[in-house]
Amino acid sequence: MAAADYLPVTLRDAGAFLRRELAFFPGRVNVMLRCMLTSAIVIVVSNTLEVPEIALSLLVVFYVTQSNVVVTRLVGVMFMVGSTLAIGLSILLLKFTFDYPLLRIVIASLLFLGSVYLLRVLKIGIVFFIVAIIVIYVQSFVDRTDQADLLIRAVLWVWVAVNYPIALTLVVNTLLLPVEPQLQLKAEIHRQLAALDMCLAQLINGGTSAAPITLAAVQQGALTLQKLLRFTTMRDAHYREHQASQLACIATVSRLYRGASELPPSWPRASAAQLAMLRELRANCHALDQAVMTGEPYHYSSTATPEERNAADTIPAAAESQRALRAFADLAASDPASGKPPASEPMLAPDAWTNPAYMRFSLKTLLAVLVCYVFYNAVDWQGIHTIMLTCVIVALPSLGASAQRALLRVAGAAIGSALALFMVVFVVPHLDDIVGLLLMTLPVVAFGAWISAGSERIGYAGVQLIFTFSLALFEQFGPTVNLTEIRDRLVGILLGVGVATFVQMSFWREGEGDVLR
Repeated sequence: MAAADYLPVTLRDAGAFLRRELAFFPGRVNVMLRCMLTSAIVIVVSNTLEVPEIALSLLVVFYVTQSNVVVTRLVGVMFMVGSTLAIGLSILLLKFTFDYPLLRIVIASLLFLGSVYLLRVLKIGIVFFIVAIIVIYVQSFVDRTDQADLLIRAVLWVWVAVNYPIALTLVVNTLLLPVEPQLQLKAEIHRQLAALDMCLAQLINGGTSAAPITLAAVQQGALTLQKLLRFTTMRDAHYREHQASQLACIATVSRLYRGASELPPSWPRASAAQLAMLRELRANCHALDQAVMTGEPYHYSSTATPEERNAADTIPAAAESQRALRAFADLAASDPASGKPPASEPMLAPDAWTNPAYMRFSLKTLLAVLVCYVFYNAVDWQGIHTIMLTCVIVALPSLGASAQRALLRVAGAAIGSALALFMVVFVVPHLDDIVGLLLMTLPVVAFGAWISAGSERIGYAGVQLIFTFSLALFEQFGPTVNLTEIRDRLVGILLGVGVATFVQMSFWREGEGDVLR
């Protein structure tokens, strides 16, 4: 028996989960390199020009850097609009309520409540997520100083720290390492058809070279194709004009990929007619792959005899794949008119003013934030200001999703704090220039970017890893020797997660089943 067999089942399952989630896939290295390059420039520029809030700048880089240039630009623009709106509202709030703390807290709470409500009901809710975050973040500035001039300067520096990394990220993602969704879509189609080709080759020629295709892989493949097609239609006018045929194409590829998962691993007693049918299916899959790569219409080529066509029914998965290819070829041959594009989704949720769940969610989030704000001021512990931000970050509609986000935030913060502690104790005392600083931080940035480029089950932990790590190391423009900063940030996150989870579980619990119903 292997040594791993002696471990508890929970540890073995966790190890398998991490191996699966941290495995290489096409595009992951590209995302990591883009994050590393932009982060390196931000670290150099912010330290050289003494732009404060370096941790916030790095966090923005990780949020804006997405899988392709279309999503990166969309998120970047929304972050710019949201941060500008939030800073403007915060300055107006401070201008009229600076000398009236109770009034300031009441109006800030109303702004926060409205932002969280709009976050739930609007299609561009991410804009108001930024507004909610910054409105709460600015309240911690007021408690640090009673000088209005310094306060306004700090608020304006937040705008700079958020927006110049966005501009930098857009430049890097557009000019240096662009990833177009059209190419990603074609690459994903080629990958799925190549997997089918290997399964067919294994049946025809024998051997065990084809890796098994799981049901989870089929589901993930279909979701990936739909997501990439949506991004591609946003980017390319040709895809928008022929959206119906493109939808038919990815539906056909998904059916073929599902058929590949249902093919038997071997077929030692196949007849000549059955082998001929499989060869024809394989040739037509090659033709579909070539048509997708070149943009030419797809034509089904049939050379099988009636006996060979009847042999297809002996393997249901192969017969289903042939029917899918013929149906798509008939659609392509009919050359349907593109017609009007499908109606876009409404900007506002249809039940925005009738569903009480939206207001309940907003009130729960506000209650958690206010509890944390009162505790933050009562204990006079400035280092745990992350307690309020945590309540906003982990606030998701369902209890399960919120708990998962909280777990990822705690895990990322714990790993980031441990790495920061190691660097402060063993590496920082030996640094004397910016090159050493980059050599220390970029491997951690690469690790966090690799995690954040993964699936939703693990990606958020990478973002929190970098944010916690940079909060500890970039609190000032010089070597960090104060270990209490690391402790305070982690304590703030843990307390925020605890308060947010308690409030979510105590008032108007909202599960995934409620959303489906």
